[in-house]
Amino acid sequence: MVDSILTHDHLLKSLQTLPVPGCYRVAYSGGLDSHVLLQLMVDLSEKLKAGVNAIHINHGIHANAGTWQSHCKRVCSSLGVELVTRSISAADPGSESPEAWARQLRYRELQGLLNENDMLLTAHHRDDQAETLLLQLFRGSGPAGLSAMPACKPFGNGWHARPLLGFTREQIRNYAESAGLEWIEDDSNRDQGLDRNFIRHRLMPVIRERWPSATKTLA
Repeated sequence: MVDSILTHDHLLKSLQTLPVPGCYRVAYSGGLDSHVLLQLMVDLSEKLKAGVNAIHINHGIHANAGTWQSHCKRVCSSLGVELVTRSISAADPGSESPEAWARQLRYRELQGLLNENDMLLTAHHRDDQAETLLLQLFRGSGPAGLSAMPACKPFGNGWHARPLLGFTREQIRNYAESAGLEWIEDDSNRDQGLDRNFIRHRLMPVIRERWPSATKTLA
């Protein structure tokens, strides 16, 4: 059962179930979820057996991409965290959607930045897990596509871990607000023309109204 609040101890317990890496590399977009993960990791740094730094990938597909990168640099500077930035071009997706193409390029870039035994941390949470399951189901995915996002898997020269999968979007937002964090709000997250956003804003509220524990069950 997930606790009602997210704390440093909860994240530490999650990390202790994972391999010990040479370095934790937080994928930091500047948004709510990744900012909370980065802040928690920095606060825990003295208790960890590995260093912590951040990676920001600038996709270049949003008009404010440069502003977001500058925001990430300011936050990491204030936290005393090394930030590695990379720019990719997702302007020509071919048969892919721009978002899917950008995601593919982003992970390819992140994988190439990992040194041996590094661990990439992404801030996927319980709601992401539930939305992903529905998205894959509606796309007609087979068993592999319908399997849950793993808490940890081999990735490049190291691992890719998702230590916040046990927590909800609401719990993460509550932590951010109580800690006085400032983050980027990507207006494209409200675009219901995108499948995931349609599921998030239209379907999930109706599903949870009928089945309050649906997010936990789906995840």
